[in-house]
Amino acid sequence: MLIDDLVKRRILILVFLGIFLVEPFSFVQAQQPPDRRFLFLEDREEKVNEERRKRYFREKQRKVRAQQKSNRLPFDIDAQSIDFDSEGQKIQARGNVSLSYSSALVEADEGNFDISKEEADLRGDVRISDVAGDLSAREGRINFKSGEAELLDAEVDFSQGQYRVSAGRVRRSAEDRYQFEDADLTTCNCPDAESCVPWRISAERAEVTKDGYGKVWNSTLDIFEYPVLYMPYLIFPAKTSRQTGLLPARVGVGRESEFQLELPFFLAIDRSTDWTITPFIQTATRVGVKNEVRKVFSERHDLSLGLLYSDEEKRGEDLFGTDVSGIFDSTIDKGRIAGWLDHRASFSIGSQDFRYITDGRYVSDDLILRELDLPQIGESSDRFVTSTMLLRTAVFDTYAIDLSGEYNQAMVVDDDLVFQRIPELSVGGFSTFRPFGENRFGMKGVLSSQFYGTVFQRKKDYEGQRFDLHESLKFPFHYKSYFDASIDIDVRASQYSLDRSPEFAVAELGEELSEEQEEENRIKEQMEDNSSRIVPGIGGSISTVVEKVMDVEEDSLVKRIAELGRIGRTEELSRVKHSIQPILKYRYVPDIDQSDTPIFDSLDRLEQKNVVSWQVVQRLSARFEPRDDLLYGYDVIAPEVGDLEGLRSEGPVDPSLTFGANVRSENAYQRIRRGTKTELAALSIGQSYDIDEEINDRTNEDAFSDLNIDLILAPNGHVRFRGRSNYDTENNEFSSYSFQTQLIDKRGDQLRAELRFVEDQVRQLEAGFQILLSDNLKLGYYGRYDDL
Repeated sequence: MLIDDLVKRRILILVFLGIFLVEPFSFVQAQQPPDRRFLFLEDREEKVNEERRKRYFREKQRKVRAQQKSNRLPFDIDAQSIDFDSEGQKIQARGNVSLSYSSALVEADEGNFDISKEEADLRGDVRISDVAGDLSAREGRINFKSGEAELLDAEVDFSQGQYRVSAGRVRRSAEDRYQFEDADLTTCNCPDAESCVPWRISAERAEVTKDGYGKVWNSTLDIFEYPVLYMPYLIFPAKTSRQTGLLPARVGVGRESEFQLELPFFLAIDRSTDWTITPFIQTATRVGVKNEVRKVFSERHDLSLGLLYSDEEKRGEDLFGTDVSGIFDSTIDKGRIAGWLDHRASFSIGSQDFRYITDGRYVSDDLILRELDLPQIGESSDRFVTSTMLLRTAVFDTYAIDLSGEYNQAMVVDDDLVFQRIPELSVGGFSTFRPFGENRFGMKGVLSSQFYGTVFQRKKDYEGQRFDLHESLKFPFHYKSYFDASIDIDVRASQYSLDRSPEFAVAELGEELSEEQEEENRIKEQMEDNSSRIVPGIGGSISTVVEKVMDVEEDSLVKRIAELGRIGRTEELSRVKHSIQPILKYRYVPDIDQSDTPIFDSLDRLEQKNVVSWQVVQRLSARFEPRDDLLYGYDVIAPEVGDLEGLRSEGPVDPSLTFGANVRSENAYQRIRRGTKTELAALSIGQSYDIDEEINDRTNEDAFSDLNIDLILAPNGHVRFRGRSNYDTENNEFSSYSFQTQLIDKRGDQLRAELRFVEDQVRQLEAGFQILLSDNLKLGYYGRYDDL
C-alpha cells in the first residue's frame, strides 16, 4: 500500500513538472534550435543582447526615417543613438553624430537639435564644413536656417582666401561675418600641425567678412611665435574672388639702372576676362608699360595676349654691361616692342574633332630677352624666338594630320637667312599586326609612318620644298622572362625642289670668305633644282633584367632614412627591389651620297653609322604601404615576396622594350597593391663603339665614345642628388661633369648647389637658398661663380 502511494506521488510530480517544464522546452525548440557554438551561458547572453541592440538600432532608424518623412526634417541625421521628445520637435543624438543640411556637413560626438528653430547645440570634436570654409571646435551652437553660429576653442579655415584663424570664441553672423576673441590669424598651412608657423597675427579681437576685409584690434605680429611688432589696429583684404586693384609692387636698386619700380594693376573685367597693366621705370635706362589680357571663352577655348613697350631714350648708346656674345645685332631700339599670343581652341565639324593652337612671339631687337624678364616669350639664353600655328585632327584611331606653320626670329644670325616653315603638312601614326599569330615569343610588328611636306621660305639665299617619308618597322619579342629584344628596320625617302638658283648671300657682304663660307658655297654649287635621296637603316636591341625583392627590417637604416620624407608620415617602407638591366643596341646606316641635296635642317644630312652601344642600369626601388592595415582593405590581399613572380623593371631605356613585358603578372600586382612606389637610387653607365674603320681613319677620332655615367640619389623627400659625367677613356680624363644637390625641409625651405664643368668651355659653381615665409611669400638668394 505504501509502495502504491509512493508510486502515485512520483507520477503526480512528473505530471506537474511536465506541465511547467516540458511545454516551455517545446516552445523554445519550435522558436530556435540550440546554438552549439556557445559553450557558456554568458556567451549566449552576449549574443542575445547583441541581437537586441541591433533590433533596437534598426527600430530607431526606422522611427527616425518615419519621423523625417512625417515631420519633413530640414536635415539628414545619423548617429549611434537618436531619441525624439514626445512632440517630435527635438532630437537628442549621441555617438558619431553626422548631420547634413543643404551644402553644410556637421559632425560631433553628441548634440541636441531643435527642429522648429533649425538649431543645434553640439559638443565634442565639432566640425562644420560648407562653401565658406571649415570650422572645428570643442563645442558650439549653429542655426542652419540663418547660418549663424557660435563656437568655443575653434579654428576656421577659409576655403578660398587661404586664411586660417584659431580663437577662444568665434561668432558667425548670417552675412558670413566672423568675429573672433583671443585669435591667431595666418596664411601658413604647415604640413605638421605641431610645427610653429613662420608668422601669425595674435589679436585680442578680430573681425573678417567674406569677400570683404578683415579688421584686427590690439594685435602683435609674431615671427616663429616671437612678437616683433605691436599694431593697435590693422585692416587687410579677405577676398575670395577676383577683384580690381593694385598687385604687389617690385622695387629695387641696380648699379647701372639705378632706382627700379614695377607697379602692376589688375583689372577684373568679368568672370572670364582680366587685364594686367604693369608700368615700370628704371631711372637711368628706360620707362614703359607691359600689358597682358586673358580670356577664357569655354573649357575648350582660351586666349592670352600680351604687349610690352619700353622707351630706351635715356640710355643713349650705352649697353650698361649687357653681354652681347653670340648676338648678331647688338643695336637696341629706342622704342622697344615685344609681344606674345597664346590661343587654344578645340572644336568639332560633324563627328570630326579638331585642335587649334597658336603660339605667337615677337621681339623688336636681339638683346631684349637678355635685358628684360619676359618668360612668356623666352629665356635670356634662347638663340631663336619661334612662333607656331597648328591645326590637328585624328584619323583611323592611331593617325593624326597636322597643318602647321613656323616663323623664327634669330638672335645669333641674320633673320633674312633663317628658314621659315610656311606651311608644313604632316601625317603620322602607327599600326600593329601579328604576322606570326599568337606565339610563345610575343612577336608582333609595329609599323610607324610619318610624312612631311614642308615649304621653306626666307628672304635671302636659296629656298624650296621638301617631301619626306619615314617608314619604320619594329619587331619586338621576348623569351619567357629571360630577355626582351627588338629588330628595327627603317627607310627615309626625301624629294627636294629649289624654287630658284642659289644666290650666295655671304658673298654679297663684300667681306673675305672664311673656310666655312667657302665650303658652304661649294655645297650650294653642287645642288640641283630637283633632287632626291633614299637612306635605309637597320638596328636592334636586347635587354634583360635581374632583380631581387627584399623585406625591410623594422630597425633597418634604409627604412629610417626613407621614411623621413612626406610619404613616411602616412606610409611605411615595406620592401625594396634591386634591379640590374643590361642593354645592348646596334645601329647601321650606309654611306649615301647626299651632296646634291639642299640643307634646310638637321634631317638633310644623315651620317653613316655602324655603332654598337651598351648600357647597364641599376635601380633601387621602394614600396611603401599605408600604416593603417584597414585603410585599403584586408592585409591578406597583399601578396608576399614569393607571390610577385617575374616583374619587369620600371622604365626601360628603350620604350620599345615594353612590348614584350609580362603584362598579366605586372598588372595584377599593380591592381592589388596600394600605397606608393618610388625610386631611391639609379645608376646608369653606357658607351658606344664605332665599328667602321674608315670613319675613324678619316676623322682621327677614337672608336670608343666617352664613358657616360649618371647617378641619381633620392632617399627621401628631403634630399636629392644627381651626378653626371663623360669620361674620355683614351686620354683618361673627364671631358665634362656636373653635380647637383638639393636639400628641402618639410616646410618647403630649400638649399641648392650645382657644379658644372665642360672642358675648355664651362667651369661654374652655382648655389642658392630659399626660405618659405608663407604660401605666397618666399625669400631667396642665388649666386654663380664662373672660373673662366
